[in-house]
Amino acid sequence: MIELQVVTFCDQELGEENALLVSCREKGLPLHVLKPEGSWTCNAIKLRLLWSFVNSKLLNDDCLLLVSDAFDVLISQNKEKIIELYNEFDADIVFSAEANYYFRNPDLSYFYWKHYPRQNTPYNFLNSGNYIGSVDTIRKLLFAIFEEYEVNPGDLAQLKSIRSDQYLLSRFYVDNFYSANKYSFSIELDHQQSLFACTAGRMFATENIPSHWIECFYYFRYQRFIFKYLKLQNLQIRCVDIRFHQGKLKNIHTDTNPAILHIAGSRNTFGKAIAYLENNNRRNINGIISIVGVVVNKISLVAARCTRKLIEYVNGGEYTVEQLFRYRAQKNPEYIEAGEKIVSRIEKKLPVAFAHFNDGEIDFVSHYVGNKKSELWTGRRQHKYEPILGEALHKAMTYASPHYFRGIPCSLCHPNLQRVAEEIVGMEDTVIPAMTIHHNLALMPRLLMALKGRELWFIANPRQDLNFFENMGLEVRPERVFRVPFQNSHQEYDRFKSMKFAEDAVVITTCGMLGKILMPIWIKNNPCSSFLALGSSLDDHIQNQYQFKLFPKVLPMTKNIYGSKPFLFGPKKHCPECYPGSV
Repeated sequence: MIELQVVTFCDQELGEENALLVSCREKGLPLHVLKPEGSWTCNAIKLRLLWSFVNSKLLNDDCLLLVSDAFDVLISQNKEKIIELYNEFDADIVFSAEANYYFRNPDLSYFYWKHYPRQNTPYNFLNSGNYIGSVDTIRKLLFAIFEEYEVNPGDLAQLKSIRSDQYLLSRFYVDNFYSANKYSFSIELDHQQSLFACTAGRMFATENIPSHWIECFYYFRYQRFIFKYLKLQNLQIRCVDIRFHQGKLKNIHTDTNPAILHIAGSRNTFGKAIAYLENNNRRNINGIISIVGVVVNKISLVAARCTRKLIEYVNGGEYTVEQLFRYRAQKNPEYIEAGEKIVSRIEKKLPVAFAHFNDGEIDFVSHYVGNKKSELWTGRRQHKYEPILGEALHKAMTYASPHYFRGIPCSLCHPNLQRVAEEIVGMEDTVIPAMTIHHNLALMPRLLMALKGRELWFIANPRQDLNFFENMGLEVRPERVFRVPFQNSHQEYDRFKSMKFAEDAVVITTCGMLGKILMPIWIKNNPCSSFLALGSSLDDHIQNQYQFKLFPKVLPMTKNIYGSKPFLFGPKKHCPECYPGSV
């Protein structure tokens, strides 16, 4: 018989009216209230308390543990139903999912917003107010988080600086989403809210909500901001998707009957929200909700609609999830295989090199091979044509090594360029799509995680801010960072060609052509080191001399642009080869 117990966190006694306490008693579920030694300083302290609890040996390792918030949770089903719903997931740990994106670290917020795995429901983001797993797997989860992010659960000052348990749990979820075999346990979010009903991002004051996903996302944010500004959060008590139906919770959006209700952030309004639900969701509990709600609703609707139009304009009329977020896992097997070749070798600390060749560089080589006189020709306005550069690029494209992967353009987007490239490089196993990483940015969290603890070298141009790598937990030493000119960087070739690196070192180049023409000689001289020409795949995180219009702090659903030039992380020409089967 599987055992199920509930654990929550509080720095005071739960009152006899507490909904979690009452519902646990009614359902016969043991409840453990974990309290800090002193005052409650931050939500991250929950990880410290839970870590002590799962290591206390009070419960068997195979006992299921339902981790819950204390003041805004109600359990509506019995133990057997909760376990039944949990067993329907193909995962060891199941987290509640919410519609609101909440990420405490401002330096990394956009990176994780961009790479967060999204499903076809409004509930895309992890909520730490409810999750369930065995004592053993939760212990393994916490240990992995502490190890990966160098967190000492005994250091209260560090926990206070982290502030949020949800931040660490969300980051871990995204970082490891595409590394299925990295740990012995698996994590899944309850995207259908079949077990956990979480209202975060879906609490409103009135009945009318937008149907368009972008409008709905911003509608909630604007409405929440207005209510907080007016100090009237207590009026925002309508759970849009949740009903009490025939004595059970029901999510009318996903047609599920969740066992646990979490009205996030409603400590002071939880009772009112429950009363509203039990009152059959009538529009008017009192006149104030009706009057203020209608006014705020109108303002929020107009603002959300204008935001959507602006996003569509900035993104060239495109607004599908796949076109706005190029993080999605590739559906093209060629991209999947190519990405796995690169990232898996980094994870295993095996040498690997990758250089993608763009239109300008292939034109350079074709001019060189064809012996064309093009002294005045420039590639992407960055490099003047020189025969010596054409020769160096030709060597880089034709150099063969078992772990040197050369990227060439897509046949549908650039058929002529691919034909030229294939004539130069041939059709070997190490020839892969140029956009293997650029069009498969789901690899990026996994790739950056694999670089942790490695000796890293950077060849970058002066416009690039490498603090991003440090924020991701990678080591960036000043003596291992070299700056080269943005234009004609190849003229620095002699300065770097004889460099030697440690066996497991990884050299990251974000400086265009220089990194690519150095690859062959670096590989020869450093057969056990790795070299990654990441190009512009990280531009929206490391560029610091461009003014990104509508940078994500303002409108995170827009592609970033400077002037009128879009980067590859925004929507471009739709390509069925790069994204087969996408809509």
